[in-house]
Amino acid sequence: MVKNEKRLYSLFRNARWKFFWKNFQLPILDLEELAPDAQLIEPGFSDHLFLPPYHGPKDHNDIVPLLTLVKHFNPKTLLEVGTAYGATVANICAISDVKVYTINALPEQLEGTITTLSLTKDEVGCVFREKGFSDRVTQIYLNSWEMDLSQHLPDGIVDFAIIDGCHDTEFVINDFICIKPYLSQEAIVMFHDIGQSKLDPMYSHLDEGYLACMYLRKIGFNVNKLNDTWWGIWQANQPIMPMSKTNSFINYVDERLGKRSRTPCQDARLFRFYWNRFGNQVD
Repeated sequence: MVKNEKRLYSLFRNARWKFFWKNFQLPILDLEELAPDAQLIEPGFSDHLFLPPYHGPKDHNDIVPLLTLVKHFNPKTLLEVGTAYGATVANICAISDVKVYTINALPEQLEGTITTLSLTKDEVGCVFREKGFSDRVTQIYLNSWEMDLSQHLPDGIVDFAIIDGCHDTEFVINDFICIKPYLSQEAIVMFHDIGQSKLDPMYSHLDEGYLACMYLRKIGFNVNKLNDTWWGIWQANQPIMPMSKTNSFINYVDERLGKRSRTPCQDARLFRFYWNRFGNQVD
C-alpha cells in the first residue's frame, strides 16, 4: 500500500512539473512595447557597473534597457534590492530626479547560496557617494530574507523596483513578496539575472531567477521577460492572471496531500527540486 502511494505521488509530482513547465514560462516582451519611441539611454558611469556588457557576457546589454525604462516612466521613488558598489543607482540618479532606497546585506548578514559579491560597508554604494548622489539615496543594510521596510518608507510609494540581490529561487520570490506592499498601483518591478543557462554552469544562477518568475506567474503575477536581456519585468497595473482548471486541480490535490501549508518560498524549493530532477525536457 505504501509503495503504491509513493508511486502515485511520484507520478503526480512528475505531472505537476510538466504542467508547470508548459504553462508558466515567461512571455517575451520587447522594449519598444514598454517604451514606444523612447531614446536609448547609455550609462554615464561604467566603473564597478555589475550589469552586462560591463560585467559578465558581452553578447547583450542590460544597463541600457534599464536606464531607458527609468527615463521613460520617470519614477518619483525607486527601490533597489542589491546595491553592490552603487553604480546602477549612480547612473539612475544622473538621468532622473528620483529618490532611491537601496538595500544590501553586509558580509555578516549574507545568507543564500547564489550571491555575487560580499562587500564591506565602505564598499557598498561607494560609486553613488563618490558621484555626489548621497542626498537622494537612502542606504539600508539588511538581509533581504528578513526584510521589513516599514521603518524606512510608507506603503504604496515605490514606482520602480529592481530585484538583484541573492539569486536563489526562494530569495527572489521572498524579495518580491516583501516589497509588494510598498509598490504603487503603477509600479514597475525589474528582476535581474532571469534566463536559462542551457546547462552552462557559469550561468546556472539564471535558472534560479527564471524559476522564481515562473512561480510568480503560477500564483497570478504576469511576469514577462524583456527580449535580448537578462531582465524579467512585472507591471502592477497588469491584471492578476486567472487560475486555470488544471492549476486549481493541482492545488486541490496538494491540499488533500497536506502540502498546501507550504509557503510560496517552500513550494518554490520543491519546484527547484523538480527542475534538477526532470530539467526542461518535457514530452
